[in-house]
Amino acid sequence: MCFVCTTVAATLIISSQIVPVEAISAAPTTQLTLTSYAANAVPLSNRQKSEIESLVESHPAAEKFICTGIRLASAPASENVLVRKRAQAACDYAQKLNPKLATWFQNKPTSQRSFAGKVLITVKNSTTSTLPVTNPGSPSRSDLSTHPSITNQALLSPVEVCKTSDVSFRPDTSNGFPRPTTAKTGTVSARILLVPIIFSDLPYTDLDNLRLKTATDQVTEFYQKTSYGRVSISYEFLPKQYWITMSKSAAEYRLPENIPQYNKTFLVEDAFALADPSINFGLYDGVALTTGYSTRVNGGQGFPGVSFTTKNGIAKGVTLELGSAAANSEVMAHELGHSLFGLEDLYVFLNSNRPSVPEPVPAGSWDIMSSLGREFFGWNKLLMGWLEPYQVRCLSNQAASSHFIEAIETAGNKPKLVLINLSEGVTLAIEGRSQWTSGVLVYKIDSRINHGDGPIIAQKNLLSSGQQLTLDGWTIKVVAVDPSGFLVDVVKG
Repeated sequence: MCFVCTTVAATLIISSQIVPVEAISAAPTTQLTLTSYAANAVPLSNRQKSEIESLVESHPAAEKFICTGIRLASAPASENVLVRKRAQAACDYAQKLNPKLATWFQNKPTSQRSFAGKVLITVKNSTTSTLPVTNPGSPSRSDLSTHPSITNQALLSPVEVCKTSDVSFRPDTSNGFPRPTTAKTGTVSARILLVPIIFSDLPYTDLDNLRLKTATDQVTEFYQKTSYGRVSISYEFLPKQYWITMSKSAAEYRLPENIPQYNKTFLVEDAFALADPSINFGLYDGVALTTGYSTRVNGGQGFPGVSFTTKNGIAKGVTLELGSAAANSEVMAHELGHSLFGLEDLYVFLNSNRPSVPEPVPAGSWDIMSSLGREFFGWNKLLMGWLEPYQVRCLSNQAASSHFIEAIETAGNKPKLVLINLSEGVTLAIEGRSQWTSGVLVYKIDSRINHGDGPIIAQKNLLSSGQQLTLDGWTIKVVAVDPSGFLVDVVKG
């Protein structure tokens, strides 16, 4: 991605805040904010490259890629250089993938902390191209949700049929119903105490504290948005005089080795044992232990269903972030998915006994419990009680049906999720996505697969209007798409 114009001569007029689509062009546009950068990194991570690759592949006729590095308005001007370099690297990579692309890179200020340091990509499509709205003779693009072909809810199966149990049940995390007794659901207001821990070979500084304040703001915003306003998370920072100095070095805890799935319970127990007795951990819904930033150490761990006895109160909802994962808002949000909401890891655990598998992230980047995506599957939102019964359409033996669903990211009150019950603990799910590119996502929840073995398998690409796929004897076809959502036909056999 670039910050200079390579083949574009026109002047770009943008407001001083985050770039609105309308300010760039009247032509069809798509916007994507790349995953957060680590510290002062400029080179693209593998994940950021993958995001750009998906964007380029899904817009083969794009006219222009505009890459905007975003700095906080209150940040020093030197921050412009960093975000500008990031934007240039992003546009350069996009043009490498498609040499015909015109690219432009720039930097802009924002008052929203959650965007600071990131790169926003705006794809300008051809003015002659149109989004796949409807097929000839299909409903008006402004009113898909009331199209007469939509199957009446009374002809579908009760939602309870699709709210199946987790066949590979664990007491602390679950991929089904009922939820673990310690998991929070529905409307949630959680107080989390943030506790810095210091090692002789891994310090925690005032700068780390500043970085962490930014990250906690991002986590709070993420959960508020993804839960449609149902979840409110507030962080309280432990005063500096109470920061915990560990009696052993990070090396003695084997942290620099970055051992996959290395259980660090003993480290947490040691930290609580060293905490000042005046700290009442029992007052909080969660406790986040964090080290300072270091590239030598990496990792996070949530402790769902686990309580730690301290000198003052019972600590619950505990998470741990280490090294380069410290102050990483996506890691923090992921670990809260475990410790507060009882969600499973959706990626495949890799260790010395299983150093590789054909598909280590079968759920793709669609869910933050998989590969630190910026959203949850509709299924996980259902588990957490964020979807109302009328927003879920359940099928079991219906031969054919038609459904309207709005994008899962939309804070609306229309149906968002279609579930097909295959057997107890095995479900096909259909939902709409609009955050990066627009389309219908199909995935399979198979709770017979253990936590850590990939219990959700998702399609890599979204379905556009007119496209279909057949999975487990069911054919899902996207009949039409408009700005309000997606019209989908589902046929058995």
